[in-house]
Amino acid sequence: MRAAILTRSSGREPMSASVSDSKTGRINAAMSCTRTVLSRFFGVRPRVRGLLCILAWLLAGSLHAIYAASFPEYQVKAAFLYNFAKFVDWPSTAFRAGQNSLVICVVGDDPFGAALDEPIRGQSIGGRNLVVRRLKQIQRDEACHLAYISRSERDKLGQVLGAIKGLPFLTVGDDGNFIDQGGMINLVVEENKIRFEVNLEAVDRAGLKISPELLRLAKSVRERRKL
Repeated sequence: MRAAILTRSSGREPMSASVSDSKTGRINAAMSCTRTVLSRFFGVRPRVRGLLCILAWLLAGSLHAIYAASFPEYQVKAAFLYNFAKFVDWPSTAFRAGQNSLVICVVGDDPFGAALDEPIRGQSIGGRNLVVRRLKQIQRDEACHLAYISRSERDKLGQVLGAIKGLPFLTVGDDGNFIDQGGMINLVVEENKIRFEVNLEAVDRAGLKISPELLRLAKSVRERRKL
């Protein structure tokens, strides 16, 4: 039995994914992983193990079991943010001279708390350290690469997204109108499973590239407009 794994090299080689042939074996292995995480949850690095376990569950399509194991909604969503950052390419112009960090910004009220900070502490992607920032509002000159737009910004979502339209910010939300308003990735909850939708037109406009392997995991993809 092989656990569900998604890996990516530091170069430009394509990612590979493998999923267990046995659903029962996969669930048993993931539950074992979950028990290990929960038993050591308050240690120094166990949250990183928790993140990896959740990512394995995401790729196995077994999020119903994650909820049964009492993983809070925003802990799972934090894992999604990490996954998105790992499998999206930013243009070189998105990074300031000498910058060696990849910045995840939470715009508006923060629903994550330590669930976002702890798992990524000391982690890096593509040689860049992961950093989390909290912003009351986002400006065009902010040093952000992934911008999670909180539900608290729902009433002014169009204004928030319009302020950074076309910039290399991967915008992520979990509001029903997020894609329609021009957001790039929207997290949705269906039957106790968290899935995501992708707006490729908005992604292209920002000069970002999403891995095809990640797109295949999406619930739906809004394709580019045909010229």
